[in-house]
Amino acid sequence: MIAGVTSLRQKKVIQVLLLLLFAFGTLYAAKMMYEMHEQLKKYKALVLQYRQPQEALGARGEGNVNDLLERNQQFKNTDLSMQLQNHRAAAVKEIENLQNQEQHKWLELRREAMLQQVQEEGGLFCYRGQIFSEFS
Repeated sequence: MIAGVTSLRQKKVIQVLLLLLFAFGTLYAAKMMYEMHEQLKKYKALVLQYRQPQEALGARGEGNVNDLLERNQQFKNTDLSMQLQNHRAAAVKEIENLQNQEQHKWLELRREAMLQQVQEEGGLFCYRGQIFSEFS
């Protein structure tokens, strides 16, 4: 230290302050090391907790992969069957519409033929047992 500038009393105070600084630094470092050690224990326990199910799955891993592939294929098949059902329903509706249109056309043609027959026969016609005039 500085030999000639400080008194003996000042040297003692500086030494005590340095000793206290060292002591508190050591205690702080020990506390930090203890907390880090506790955190490490917690993380190890957490890793073991999650590693055990993974190891169990790893033992059955290939079976799980096959199961997942099979489920994926079933999902695709289900999706395709749903699409097929939707297309079938749309086709049935389209066929029904066409049949209704054809039936409507046939009824119109029949109506026109009946009207023509009524005009040819003098204005009276019989429909379901009832006699009607030309355009009633």
